[in-house]
Amino acid sequence: MISDQTLELLHSAALAVSGAEGPQVLEELARYAGAILHADAAMIAVYDEARPGHMRTLAACMDGQPLDNFSYPLEGSPCALVVGRSFYFLAGEARNTYPADSMFVSLGFDSYAAFPLNDSAGHALGLIAVMRRLPMSDAHLA
Repeated sequence: MISDQTLELLHSAALAVSGAEGPQVLEELARYAGAILHADAAMIAVYDEARPGHMRTLAACMDGQPLDNFSYPLEGSPCALVVGRSFYFLAGEARNTYPADSMFVSLGFDSYAAFPLNDSAGHALGLIAVMRRLPMSDAHLA
């Protein structure tokens, strides 16, 4: 079970991201989220209006370095349990739980945590997520 302190930290980060403007701000927020949560990768993604059923990143980083933005299918990814829903935490076994998700398999991510992003009316916009190559515990998130 994840602590209330960790949930509050992730919730605050999600709120900050939802109100941010400009690509540099989002890149910095993704990098910062990865650093403070001891993650190997972090991303901020929204619905991809050009590709139904897909998400597109507004910012992503891996190992502290920015990545080019990309689009990915929502179905079959852990993000499907987050967007428009609630916080999701997978402490380990992400590669086995989501074998069709190429990001987990090819990049070797084993754990995942994400918080949904909603607009002020509560409509789903996307998510902020972090991933690690090793299992993640609540202690790593705090």
